[in-house]
Amino acid sequence: MWSLTPAGLEAAAGELGRPVREMGGLARGAGRAGAGHALCVGETIWELCPRPAPTPEGPQGAPDARAMPGGFGTIDSWSTEVPLPATGTGTGTMAGRGGAQADAVLTAPEDGVPLLFAEVDTCHMDAQRIAAKLDKYLRFFKRTVKDGRNRQVPMWRTRWDAGGDTDWNVSRRLPLLLVFHRIGTRSPHFTWELVTERSREHWQGHRTEYGYDNFDGEIPLLFTTIDVLREHGPTAPVFHRAGRDKPQTLIDAVGDPVRDAI
Repeated sequence: MWSLTPAGLEAAAGELGRPVREMGGLARGAGRAGAGHALCVGETIWELCPRPAPTPEGPQGAPDARAMPGGFGTIDSWSTEVPLPATGTGTGTMAGRGGAQADAVLTAPEDGVPLLFAEVDTCHMDAQRIAAKLDKYLRFFKRTVKDGRNRQVPMWRTRWDAGGDTDWNVSRRLPLLLVFHRIGTRSPHFTWELVTERSREHWQGHRTEYGYDNFDGEIPLLFTTIDVLREHGPTAPVFHRAGRDKPQTLIDAVGDPVRDAI
């Protein structure tokens, strides 16, 4: 297993034109577990990205751009092993005490996905541990720091420019997608049911006087499996959102159609 030193990461960031903090690091447990989890994260990113179809072919045998299936962002739109510190005074390069480490983060405002956090589970982790990680996510989302004008702003906004206010209204709703790879013995659907029940306080909205549920400050919690993604693609209605009774497209699953119509 080879990895870049901090100087190497900095050099690579310069070549790619990306901030050093987005370059990631060595996947957790790669040497101990044969990089199984890291491979699943990579496959998840691949399945969510658009990619050339093998046919038809364009000039010089290259894939025809018109045959590009739908998806979100590009490989460069993703960061992996992203620390989400809940406390501390550092630069956010480590999750620290009470913080989380996001498996992957997507920023693709050009495709209607200003900011999406993704967690990949290989069906080894119990539902309580997954639900506990949601609590760490929420602590990070609610954390504020002072900006250049000495104003208190959400810390995540100092790290990602999620395109400002969008249809998803990311200033209040930061979606988290759970993608299950059935490698272990646990059932993805049963685990999902337990996770939603044990994390209800983090995703359930409250009814307003205008007849819609307000999800301000809550996490839109989504679920799918790699098998379904692989079969139907990322733009199909394959995403379940906690509190809803049928799968939707990614954009619809995160949105709030009743609120948007008012």
